[in-house]
Amino acid sequence: MEGRGRGPFFAGNVFGASGFRTVFRDNFNQLQHAAVGLIIGYKYGKPGEWFARYREREPQDDLLYEVICPIGRWLYFNPERFREFAGRVAVAFSDGTCYAPFAR
Repeated sequence: MEGRGRGPFFAGNVFGASGFRTVFRDNFNQLQHAAVGLIIGYKYGKPGEWFARYREREPQDDLLYEVICPIGRWLYFNPERFREFAGRVAVAFSDGTCYAPFAR
């Protein structure tokens, strides 16, 4: 991926998966995978999800894309409902330790 891991907005790698349900956990950057999954779903829909899952080697990441890409696509078609976004994400893969007080 061009530009990945550098640039003025790159905050560094954070490895681990605390806050994710056990089925999504591995020793790598799950937050980055979740963010990318949202973007893939938003911009490319189901074909983008299929491609990401085809390229993924970790079963936890494959499952994460399966769950998070549709939320990105939902946001694309429902931008006026963005306040529900955090709640949808928390319900999709949080282990219950993540809290979104403003989510409905």
